[in-house]
Amino acid sequence: VAKRWEEFATKRTTGDGVFFTRDDVRQALTAIMGEQPHGTTITRVWEAMVELGGSGLEERTRQVSPKQPVKEILSMDLETATGLLEDRYCHLDLLEEGVASAGGVTPVVTQPPAGTA
Repeated sequence: VAKRWEEFATKRTTGDGVFFTRDDVRQALTAIMGEQPHGTTITRVWEAMVELGGSGLEERTRQVSPKQPVKEILSMDLETATGLLEDRYCHLDLLEEGVASAGGVTPVVTQPPAGTA
């Protein structure tokens, strides 16, 4: 979900980052899985994104107007988001072939630079 931010996240009006709402996560999971995800799956992916994101992804709230309810969002700056597309992070897939990975969430692992192992 995090790596597909260009498709599913909302871009900030300032252009310096993106954010996900729970609806965005639901849409991304529906596209990935091919069916509507269970609410628990959405919550698990949300929590995993918070945990994996570290300082690059913040959980915040957003309210467009006083009449609208407060929404939780996951905010990511543009540098972090573009870094996901550069394959600096591996093992971010929480779902394999439409089913949850066994053993829970895989922590973020960065690939070592070429020539060092």
